[in-house]
Amino acid sequence: MALLNRRIELIGEQHHADHPFVAEAMEKLGRIYARQNNYSEAARCLTRALPIRCSELGEESPLAVELMQLTADVCREAGQIDQADELESQIQQLSDKASHVLSDLL
Repeated sequence: MALLNRRIELIGEQHHADHPFVAEAMEKLGRIYARQNNYSEAARCLTRALPIRCSELGEESPLAVELMQLTADVCREAGQIDQADELESQIQQLSDKASHVLSDLL
């Protein structure tokens, strides 16, 4: 993990804080922390990565929604209930929007 933290520092020195490389590294680190049940650190990393990834991928992309759900789950485990609820509400809104688009196509 020290290596990944160092990579994030180096990327931050070479690129702006919202660069996709920073988000990718923060997401990887967050997933590692989550597997180790270190939910507060996982939530910190994933919360930082999420808006960058949503901007990069588009909020409605399956990868962004999956990261939103992971972040919500991790936040809930970390005791950040309000943030988890907010993310799950956002996911539900995206799901409802996708359902309406699909029904309009049919």
